[in-house]
Amino acid sequence: MVWFDSKIPSHYPDLLTVAIPLFAVGIIVEILVASWKEKKIYRLSDSITSLNHGSMDQLINIFVKTAMIFPYTYIYYNYHFPIGEVIERSIWGYLIVFVAYDFAYYWTHRFGHENNMGWAIHVTHHSSEDFNLITALRQASFQRFLTWPEFLPLALFFSPQFSTFHSHVNLIYQFWTHTGVVGKLPFWIEYIFNTPSHHRVHHGSNKRYLDKNYGGVFIIWDKMFGTFEPEGEEVVYGLTTPVASYNPIYTLLHQFYDLYKVVSKIPNISLGEKLYIYFIKGPGYVHPNTPTSKSTENTEEKLKPYSKYDPKIPLFNKIYAVFHWLTFFAIAYILTHPTFEEAPLDLKFWLTFYVIYGFLSTGLILENHKYASLVELSRLLMGFYFVPLLSKLLFCASVECPQASWSNNTLTTVSFGILALSIVLVLVKVIFSSFAKVRTPLKVTHAKQG
Repeated sequence: MVWFDSKIPSHYPDLLTVAIPLFAVGIIVEILVASWKEKKIYRLSDSITSLNHGSMDQLINIFVKTAMIFPYTYIYYNYHFPIGEVIERSIWGYLIVFVAYDFAYYWTHRFGHENNMGWAIHVTHHSSEDFNLITALRQASFQRFLTWPEFLPLALFFSPQFSTFHSHVNLIYQFWTHTGVVGKLPFWIEYIFNTPSHHRVHHGSNKRYLDKNYGGVFIIWDKMFGTFEPEGEEVVYGLTTPVASYNPIYTLLHQFYDLYKVVSKIPNISLGEKLYIYFIKGPGYVHPNTPTSKSTENTEEKLKPYSKYDPKIPLFNKIYAVFHWLTFFAIAYILTHPTFEEAPLDLKFWLTFYVIYGFLSTGLILENHKYASLVELSRLLMGFYFVPLLSKLLFCASVECPQASWSNNTLTTVSFGILALSIVLVLVKVIFSSFAKVRTPLKVTHAKQG
């Protein structure tokens, strides 16, 4: 009996590694086309937040990917039907698994919207009030904990490598459906496939668009199971209750807290009933004992005209935040690059912590949070410990770590200089020009009633 092989060989290409440069090209092209069409579909702070979540998703995957693939691998190597091996070696096998994977994805995605715990995990992807290719990268860091059980039936037939290959194909296809510059396509494409038009509906907070169009590649699943809605009225993107924050920790976890608040206020309810609401019922469910019939999710439509969350901050703050954010984004890329896969796990853990803390700090600066300066100063001071760790990680790529002499090198020296200068700049801002003001509140103009 095989328990688990953490080094699964694969003759299938690593499509995601190939696709990342194509994603970057696609984003640049979309920005240029949007500018030419005079469509404002990108905002700097919102885009940074999306990229933060994409990076955090990949960083967390460093530590959980083995655990996530274990059940699938165990089932396949001990219980799979030999016919699956025959199917894998045929051209038809690719088509069969391509369709089967998307069918499983439909139900996984639907569960993520129609179950309270599933929505608390998935909601991060829908929190952007823009719709563009960078929004596609706003992945929920805990999404893989939600999705893996529903793909286990595939393990009875198909190898982990084959399923992973098709998961990448499915994911890459979905990237382009997030574009905001492509209108409706020819009828036969719109009829069969998920398209930007269909996916705009899925990201809409309009009441008629809620919980619609779950398909990844094919829209036919939605037409078969009653969840299809064509694009009609203008789509209002984001959540019915806007998250109103660029703090990646808050945008990742806020729905868990909101769900807890609602359930904890229900009187005369047993633990079993609470668990039933958390794990069985979905957003919009109202328990009979709920005060004022408040549901676990606001399903009321935003009233027009509606202003997106976009606090105005001084130009210096924006430049400062973007400069440091680029540093953290680069470190995140380094940590997830295959070159550093064998680096010590504890080293990657602490650097991951520092990167996420950096994302938090720059997010607070971009929203003018009252604690932005305090968090940023603590982050800069922590840098004197974490920068040498980064030097050690880079050194480990070519030389054995125990032999590394990493306390005196150019990278560390330059980084220490930048940290010191940044501390001075932050202190000067705090003292002379109130660097961190209270976060700008969300301004929503409601239509007149009556």
